[in-house]
Amino acid sequence: PEEMPVDWPAEAIKAQSVAARSFALASRGRHAGESYDLCTTTHCQLYTGTAAEKSASNAAIKATRGEVLTYGGKPIEALFHTDSGGMTENSEDVWGSHVPYLRAAKDTPTKTMPWTKTISRADLERKLAAKGHDIGKVRSLALSPLAIGRAAKDRTASGRVKTMTVKGTKGTATLSGTTWRSLLGLKSTLFDAKLAKDMVTFTGYGSGHGLGISQWGAERMAAKGKSYADILHHYYTGITLQQLY
Repeated sequence: PEEMPVDWPAEAIKAQSVAARSFALASRGRHAGESYDLCTTTHCQLYTGTAAEKSASNAAIKATRGEVLTYGGKPIEALFHTDSGGMTENSEDVWGSHVPYLRAAKDTPTKTMPWTKTISRADLERKLAAKGHDIGKVRSLALSPLAIGRAAKDRTASGRVKTMTVKGTKGTATLSGTTWRSLLGLKSTLFDAKLAKDMVTFTGYGSGHGLGISQWGAERMAAKGKSYADILHHYYTGITLQQLY
């Protein structure tokens, strides 16, 4: 119940239940050095105890009891995020490593959860300098226009930012989309950027890293009558929905 609203469609909650169970099983031993498997924070999975239990989430857990997503016979690291913005991401474009079941998947509609963030040119310069990129006064940004589902030299298959370059009076800085997201507190890497006068405006879509299930995408699929199995097979490629116990 801490990972998905319990008033959402039952099939979406079932999909989340199977994903959470699969992630937990795949992550056993993550805190082995501390004598336990999983923590109760966003580092592993949010859990706030039995007092937070809800009948809708308990029903989804019971209905899918023992069902686990596997790939090659092993439980998968079933990642999930808030909203894809229109397309999920390939693992290598977020993590740097290829995971066969974490492939980009298109969602409909696109351009969901739009957001905008504006920062001053001076603030951008300070943040870059603090990270060891003292490029002086920012003069321009280099980034291909955003088109969801279209790759470019500086964009991934989903359209997310692979790299963005900022040119200044003393040099340039080319950082990954994930680094920009962290540095500037952006909701996702599915964004455009524009420099005008002394302000930089970021406009984007979606929320989260973009890997695995888009939770709002799952909600929309369930609302259209798709089953939890449909949802899981849409977001995880080549997996088996297995009755493990």
